[in-house]
Amino acid sequence: MDSIAKKIATNMLKKGMSIEHVSEMTELPIDEITKLFSSLNQKVDPTKKIAINMLKKGLTVDEVYEMTELTREEIENLQLSLDTTVNLEKDQDSVPDKPTEPSGPPLNVEDKYIGKEVSGYKIERRIGKGGMGIVYYAKNQLGDEAVVSW
Repeated sequence: MDSIAKKIATNMLKKGMSIEHVSEMTELPIDEITKLFSSLNQKVDPTKKIAINMLKKGLTVDEVYEMTELTREEIENLQLSLDTTVNLEKDQDSVPDKPTEPSGPPLNVEDKYIGKEVSGYKIERRIGKGGMGIVYYAKNQLGDEAVVSW
């Protein structure tokens, strides 16, 4: 892997960008980005490690916010990264009987993009916000899930 692209990808992941988005922007394979993400998680400060474990156990962003010194944005970025990692680990060949909703609390925010269609995917709700933009959950008519950001 190109060392400059790896440094850029690492910085993008640290800022909370999704694995898919980092792969698209750097043109590095998703499996390499996933390895970078995993190595970053091993270097995460103790508070973030605790927050990650809390999110993995099903606590909401609000609950983690109340129990840690992290900002909501930091916790939302951790949740988004966890959701992305979980989706990548799913077997791509198997199609579930019923599509599953992403984990984490819905952000009930009025937004002009909710309900709009982007590349055949209807934006259903906002799931996160970070320094690089806003992230939305979307589905197409077949029930395929996607994360849309801008």
